[in-house]
Amino acid sequence: MGMELNKLRFLITNGSLARFAGSEVVTLELATFLANQGASVSVYTHYLHDPMKQCFVDRGIPVVDQPVNDLHLGDFDCVWVHHQTLPQNFFPELTETDPSHRPVFIFHHMSAFERLPLERPFLFDLEEKIASAILFVSPEARDAQAHLYADRTRFALFPNPCLPEFSQYGYQPASDLRSVLITSNHAPQEITQARVLLEDQGVHTVVLGEYGDEYKLVTPEFLANFDAVITIGKTVQYCLTMGVPVYVYDIHGGPGWLDDENFDRAATHNFSGRDTPEHKTPLDITAQLIEGFPHARTFQDNNRARFVDDYSMDRVLPCVLADLGPRSTKIDERYADCLLTTETLVQNLTFQIGFFEHMSYHGRAEIHQRDSTIVRLESELSQSRDESRHVTAALHGVLDSTIFKIVRAVTAPIRALKGIGRNPDN
Repeated sequence: MGMELNKLRFLITNGSLARFAGSEVVTLELATFLANQGASVSVYTHYLHDPMKQCFVDRGIPVVDQPVNDLHLGDFDCVWVHHQTLPQNFFPELTETDPSHRPVFIFHHMSAFERLPLERPFLFDLEEKIASAILFVSPEARDAQAHLYADRTRFALFPNPCLPEFSQYGYQPASDLRSVLITSNHAPQEITQARVLLEDQGVHTVVLGEYGDEYKLVTPEFLANFDAVITIGKTVQYCLTMGVPVYVYDIHGGPGWLDDENFDRAATHNFSGRDTPEHKTPLDITAQLIEGFPHARTFQDNNRARFVDDYSMDRVLPCVLADLGPRSTKIDERYADCLLTTETLVQNLTFQIGFFEHMSYHGRAEIHQRDSTIVRLESELSQSRDESRHVTAALHGVLDSTIFKIVRAVTAPIRALKGIGRNPDN
């Protein structure tokens, strides 16, 4: 495939586009980058809803979410596939089109979890037959799925690269830790409790996520408001290329501040925290954040150029697209019909799941708000109890002191006289 992107026509597919989550953001950013390079870009999905829907509208990128549509193989030079999501028209056309005239197909897998079947090659043998490249978000994801393929020669990594706006932003690291961003749609309780402790230490915190203080896409301008970030996954690459110290920790645990010792291991697991599946206490997290910040800032400064090369879209994507051509394997009608049946089933399930998640979101948000309030009140109650114990201990210290006993003995006659003066019988 030639590297003149402004002459190419791309279709990018994703199972659903509704939430600000992993594959959804990858789809949006890939489409945005290609469109900014002058390419023609369209997107196809089984389920489309706000807030992600509006993001595509704002960027002028067309999204098709109807199973019966006008998308055809001949309309595109490259089809970039997430979740093995393909328009229904493509399956019969695969049998009719000369393989040499097909678009280039790129299949992209973004998880190592077996419990996420959409991230696995459930359309049997399709990638073996038509994929020019099979991408994985990390070595962990690649190794977890390798046994599902007979031919692994087309494997490559696409490690969640981010838009070049992050690496181009003139971020200036702070000398002291004064503000921390927590980005998570599923922050564990120890992070919620550590947030309270950080605030007590004078460190301002903001939670970005479905149940946080704000819920929006991460931009360089927003990230620049913070001295450090607690997160996992794609936000780590934002921080690495922009120069923001990042503490990797969330629902799976995590190594904490990235450094020379843990970086490669964390990267192998897509900065998910699964490389260090140990849960820290709120006190440990708070202490590590404050005490380790200077070293984390130095590590980030010393390695930023390498991070830009490894994780900026303008450096990574050209290497993926270089020298790709269509696969020549023929597809027979019986096999294509089986694929279409499976894809239709998955499409219906994806729509139902997306609709259910949308309807249940507000209920989950209320539950999370309640839980957050409980955590905050428990922390305040614990603090009040500590203060009460200190006051009680101080009072006992006074009562037990020699000076207090002497003063009490000296003033005893005076108190006795006062008592006689108040006695009505005298």
